[in-house]
Amino acid sequence: MLLDSRHAGRVWGLEGPLSWLAIALFAAIKGLHLAVFATLAGPLLARPWGGVATAALWTGLERTHGPLGFTWLLVGNAGIDMPLPLRLAPLTGVYGLSFVFLALAGAATFVLLRRPRRHLLYIAPLAALWLLPPRLRPSLPMRRPSACSRRCGRLRRYLRKITTAPCASFPS
Repeated sequence: MLLDSRHAGRVWGLEGPLSWLAIALFAAIKGLHLAVFATLAGPLLARPWGGVATAALWTGLERTHGPLGFTWLLVGNAGIDMPLPLRLAPLTGVYGLSFVFLALAGAATFVLLRRPRRHLLYIAPLAALWLLPPRLRPSLPMRRPSACSRRCGRLRRYLRKITTAPCASFPS
């Protein structure tokens, strides 16, 4: 959450009017991505290959979020608990998952628009996801505990300590 009662008026290390300006700029940039997509997706969907084209358009626009500093909320992140699409992730990354999800959404759009079935042929290669092994993960050599893992251990012990401590009673 960007703002809450503890940090009201403070965002990304900025205070006062600068924090609100930062939020307004953030909203404008995110809105610009959606405006570009909406402007270009309409004419693309009129074509037989529009489903795959809009998926590629969205994925390309998602790719521009990173250099602008907004690397969260990618569509592909929704696939983290989905075993079948996750098979593609080691090969294409999160953007490949975004493409798959948007291609499926494009196919659903074509079905709702009652397009000819041949316009849905672009979705057929996704059946190859079944052919990929469930986990394409390179085996990594085991390392000795790093400073980070030691800090995590200390943090776990501290959290255990404070969560098992007796709670103060609050007057009612």
